[in-house]
Amino acid sequence: MNYQFQIRNSLLLIEFNGDLVEDTIEEEFFEQLDKEGAKTDYKCVVCLAKLRFLNSQGISVLLRMYKQFRDQDGDLVLINLSESIRSLLIITKLDALFTILPDWESAMGFHKIQE
Repeated sequence: MNYQFQIRNSLLLIEFNGDLVEDTIEEEFFEQLDKEGAKTDYKCVVCLAKLRFLNSQGISVLLRMYKQFRDQDGDLVLINLSESIRSLLIITKLDALFTILPDWESAMGFHKIQE
């Protein structure tokens, strides 16, 4: 599992690459998430385009990220989900919790940001 943080147009963009499963995310990730999130008023876009697999541990990572941003009055948006990951979120009814958008442009519109 690889991930990348970057700030684009005053939003924190996190891109996951690989499999989001048990033991792939360390505590340092959440510390960096908080530090980078503070720079963008806790407005985050999570790109899952290159995520191959997500299990229950991966879902718990996404839920922890969601909670971390909500606790700071921010928000977290998921973009570019594969059909299998979208189906998993629907089956677990987490599609009702997360804001799921098709792409970066939609996320910018959601946050009312112009390029």
